Amino acid sequence: MLRDRKIAFFIDVDNAVMDYFRYENTVEQLKERGEIVFGYVYGVSERKHKRVIADANNCGYTVKLPSRSGRRSRKIFDDRIWVDVAEYAANNSAVDTVCVISHPANMTYLFNYLHQKGKLVIAGDNLDGNSAALADDVVQTIKAQRPVQKPARKKAAQPAADEANTELTETAALLKEIERLRENYEQSPVGKTVTEPAEEFVAEPATEAYEQPTEEVDEQPVETEEQQAEQPIVQPEDGDLIRRIEQLRESSEGDSDELVAEIKKLLDGLD
Repeated sequence: MLRDRKIAFFIDVDNAVMDYFRYENTVEQLKERGEIVFGYVYGVSERKHKRVIADANNCGYTVKLPSRSGRRSRKIFDDRIWVDVAEYAANNSAVDTVCVISHPANMTYLFNYLHQKGKLVIAGDNLDGNSAALADDVVQTIKAQRPVQKPARKKAAQPAADEANTELTETAALLKEIERLRENYEQSPVGKTVTEPAEEFVAEPATEAYEQPTEEVDEQPVETEEQQAEQPIVQPEDGDLIRRIEQLRESSEGDSDELVAEIKKLLDGLD
């Protein structure tokens, strides 16, 4: 492979059946062989080769549209290449290597002409045997392998967040916790209501000879608010408790924080 050369290229994109990948790949191979002094790109269509035209203009290469109006038949060597090679490359001291890529026509005369001018020749890999034998180096154009793209690893699909289902699940868990607290409360000594049978009182008959002494009955002290607060609070029935919780849940309109606050207020009597 040639190295450190001063290269001029003449590439007929249409007749060489090159898409953007093949064009870009060819130019990159030429850059590996040296410096591209100038380049000519032929047969590009504004409809089919937009990326090729944009890249060539960006790099300062000369772009030449198809020479014929209407549909341009392929497999015809573009005669403008002969003229441009002779005028801009063959006698140009700034160029020591010429690359010509087009339809696989007979290039023996052109390559011999360039050798007589002291230029090295780079050809494409689509030439016939006689023309390829006169080339000093060959770039992969038609046979260029496209890079193998590994399929992107698919990410595991994350389940979509369903706010309604999440809210129902939280509500069910909250109701379950309330039921557990209610059962614990009923089993605790405070929650149990112990009713002991009253002792039967049998009054003795009064006799005239014996007069029972009268005892002064002390007035019962009035209970303070603190003492009243210590008295066990009568809890609502189970059905009433669950019904009130369900009414709070239906009226909360999906606000879990407000629902929890209201249920905590309802359960203040269980503490």
